[in-house]
Amino acid sequence: MKIKKKLFIITLLLAGICSNGQSLEETTDWIIKQYNQYERTINIDNNLLIEEGILFYKMTLWDNNGFWHQFHLKDVKEIEITKEFYDSEEKIAWTNIYFYFDPYKSKIKEFDETESLSEYNISDTPGCYVILNSQFWEDGMAPQMEEALIRLIEFSGGSAVVIKEPY
Repeated sequence: MKIKKKLFIITLLLAGICSNGQSLEETTDWIIKQYNQYERTINIDNNLLIEEGILFYKMTLWDNNGFWHQFHLKDVKEIEITKEFYDSEEKIAWTNIYFYFDPYKSKIKEFDETESLSEYNISDTPGCYVILNSQFWEDGMAPQMEEALIRLIEFSGGSAVVIKEPY
């Protein structure tokens, strides 16, 4: 009887260690929540959506012009999260999340807030990036986001790796 009880406890512990436990919906909600929390004030008109295995990112540039970029998460092969600097003194920074995939696997459509939306066109771009503020990096959120994105890509039927700096 004691052996069965010990085996049962060991099985429960291993199951807890080996399973991530987060559902597709929980993972998606967490990623969107982090995006909204760490969105750069200057890019407040940008938007991130994840629906049915497709990531949509609206990047607003100048004069309310910009583009929507969309891609299937299953097509992502690599992700990379970096801290970028705007100035040579390295005082003004932001965080980029890069998604890398083969060319012609994503779509882009330009927009002007004064005109109706155009149609999506297939893009030859081999990637897309999402911009967050520097506090995201300083709060040490990159490893958690990498894990969540890998999980989301796996939920979508893909397989990706995280690119890490060698130093």
